Amino acid sequence: MGDGLKIPLLDIPMDYIVGVAEGKLLNEYGRFPCKIKAGIVAFVARGTAKATVNITEYEFRENDVVILSGNVFFRIWEVSDDALVYYVGFSSEFLTKKSYVVSSLVNDLSHRIGILPLLSVDGRVGETFADAFRLLIKMSGAGVLTSDIMTSVLSIMVQVLMSKGVSSSSTGRSEDRKLSLYKEFYALVMKHYTREHKLPFYADKMGITLPHLCTTIKQASGHTASKLITDAIITDAKAQLKSTGLQVKEIAVSLGFENMAFFNKFFKANVGMTPKEYRESAL
Repeated sequence: MGDGLKIPLLDIPMDYIVGVAEGKLLNEYGRFPCKIKAGIVAFVARGTAKATVNITEYEFRENDVVILSGNVFFRIWEVSDDALVYYVGFSSEFLTKKSYVVSSLVNDLSHRIGILPLLSVDGRVGETFADAFRLLIKMSGAGVLTSDIMTSVLSIMVQVLMSKGVSSSSTGRSEDRKLSLYKEFYALVMKHYTREHKLPFYADKMGITLPHLCTTIKQASGHTASKLITDAIITDAKAQLKSTGLQVKEIAVSLGFENMAFFNKFFKANVGMTPKEYRESAL
């Protein structure tokens, strides 16, 4: 990647970073979930990878563009040895305070593609994207890369992706409605899971009945609505246990559990070990 820079696990200590990573390096970041505050746009030029974004596992392949708009949970499970991934990252401070343009580009694209954090492009577009990333890397190495140049190149890439028609599917209106409700539920869970663990809260927010919510989420995702809430809580708990020095009680409170014993029981029921055991494990 050059200059000894490594992929940021939490945030980026500078405004932006651009580079390329291979499978061997990427596999070093698969030990536990972490919360990434930075905004990331990456392009898979070669190989495959499996990773979890928030509470959903995805498989990334050649010519996939990955968009992480910031404040997401991320865990790499497996990366092929031949993988080659170009990436550009923007610090949370840069996105929130210094560059409304970049923040808007990343957020708009994320909004358009919904909960799926990736888009696939054809080979010709993929090679063009690879060329764009290589150009940014060269300019960075020469010390001539500026935030304005970065923003301009990213803007072009986003416009290309938007022109692909990211609204999916030729499915019927009923299927579209189910997917729309699932996306709404998913967004609400990621916003409120640290305080709201019960399904009636979400059904009320969405303006639908509880049975309708449960049936729709099961049909759209293959999982129960309760499991999605549980997965969000457990993912956050795991990330805090491995990447912070907070006491288990503090983590429990941050996730909406006032009763420490209940949190321990909840965690063990879903992970197979207590929070303390998980923190001390190699998982």
